[in-house]
Amino acid sequence: PVDWVQFRPMVKRNLDELYAGICDGMTYKEIETLFPEEFALRQEDKLTYRYPRGACVLIIYYAEKNTHTHISFLMNNTFFVCVFLFVNNHKGESYMDVTLRLEPLAHEMERTQEPVLVIGHQGILRILYAYFMGLSRAEAPYVSIPLNTVIQLTPHPYGCHESRVCLMKKEEMLDDGQDEPVTSMPVRPHNHQPHTYAATDPIMNAPSC
Repeated sequence: PVDWVQFRPMVKRNLDELYAGICDGMTYKEIETLFPEEFALRQEDKLTYRYPRGACVLIIYYAEKNTHTHISFLMNNTFFVCVFLFVNNHKGESYMDVTLRLEPLAHEMERTQEPVLVIGHQGILRILYAYFMGLSRAEAPYVSIPLNTVIQLTPHPYGCHESRVCLMKKEEMLDDGQDEPVTSMPVRPHNHQPHTYAATDPIMNAPSC
């Protein structure tokens, strides 16, 4: 028989995914193409690298007089319509930033006497896993977090016991249309020579994190 545990859902902003600034939502391949210098910088130091901030763009285009818009003005009998495209202007985060953001939550989890189930993004789970397993901050960005897997950490006086339960085998996952997640972005070779990637490389086509 299975013992079911009733959980009380809680939403924690600390668990928001690492914000990638202007690169948010891009794959590594897209970042390397559009921002090759930023891509190289993050390869060098994934722990402390911050993505560049976004921008605020003002677009002005011509429109007919009967155009309905919230912002418009008349010049030489022609209406100009201003469309403001706002992109989040906050600086992107680094793994170190997210580590500091998660520290209060990790301490709260340590004080909790009841089971805690954390559902979060890959980068967030890496940091929490590294914290409770005693890994260094430098190791945290490269922790492997498999998809469709429950990682159970049970505290003991000298760390945590770990067990894993696979909820869906890889074959079933692929049949279901899911892709295996990539554990980390490509790392530049030690000889610092340029590296080429195949167009279908799973790492390069994975969402950045």
